[in-house]
Amino acid sequence: MRGVMAGTLVLEAIVVLLALPVVGTVGDGLTPVSVGYLVGLAVLMIVASGLQRRPFAIGLNLVLQVALIAGFFIHPSIGAMGIIFAFVWGYILYLRWDIGQRMEKGLLPGQRDARG
Repeated sequence: MRGVMAGTLVLEAIVVLLALPVVGTVGDGLTPVSVGYLVGLAVLMIVASGLQRRPFAIGLNLVLQVALIAGFFIHPSIGAMGIIFAFVWGYILYLRWDIGQRMEKGLLPGQRDARG
């Protein structure tokens, strides 16, 4: 699941950067605070994608998600994007839990073949 989480973070960073023109056009315009927030968040997501082997990775991913949702103060579309990605992260965490449960019970296809 580390690869899935890393890929999701990279995708999320791209989407955050694509929000810059939206904030500039639809919102009050780009300010140094909004540009710094969005670019900084995107950079942190890319850095975090390389840290998925660390034990603190899931916590870091969730903190970044909360930071994206807090982007409501920049523009409501940023917060909405954060909520959409929160559902994605919830599903990823559910899949991680489900795969762990299946591994413990030996129900994964590769495990069934090994038992014969």
